[in-house]
Amino acid sequence: MRANSPLLIYNIRDGSLVLSTFVKGFALDLRPVKPYVWDVDEQDIKYEETMTNTFVACTDDGLYMFTYETGVFTTGELKITDFQINSVTTCCLAFSLNFPTEESQGSDKKVVTITGHENGKVIVWENMEDKRELEDYKGAIIDIVCFDLVVVIASSPGNLHFVNFFFISFI
Repeated sequence: MRANSPLLIYNIRDGSLVLSTFVKGFALDLRPVKPYVWDVDEQDIKYEETMTNTFVACTDDGLYMFTYETGVFTTGELKITDFQINSVTTCCLAFSLNFPTEESQGSDKKVVTITGHENGKVIVWENMEDKRELEDYKGAIIDIVCFDLVVVIASSPGNLHFVNFFFISFI
């Protein structure tokens, strides 16, 4: 295992190196932040069919968010152990949710990251800072995925748990 995992991002058009950095700890997961938008007219959440410019790297004890805008990467870091979570992170899922606002036709965006842990805990992080525990499961969390507005949590030994996307997004 490496103390620092390298992170290299290349431009697929010309093969040039766009970002070369590392994340502290052993990198477990690299997930794009899937964009969703709140549809005011239909009172529903819909997947935004645009490419994402944000991704999250998950390590055994931290989260790193990278956003690429106008040729520059900005980063955010969250050390999970600073929040008195004493269990190794095993996986993560990330998505953004845009809420249209009335002020100048803008939007309010929040990024939600969900981490699974070896002790069965599932933690929801909003904008890489606010934390709330979703639920404790009996086995280690193996993977978390989003499928058709349902968050699917896989825990050992071979259990699947289904959580409503609305429940995670709005509490």
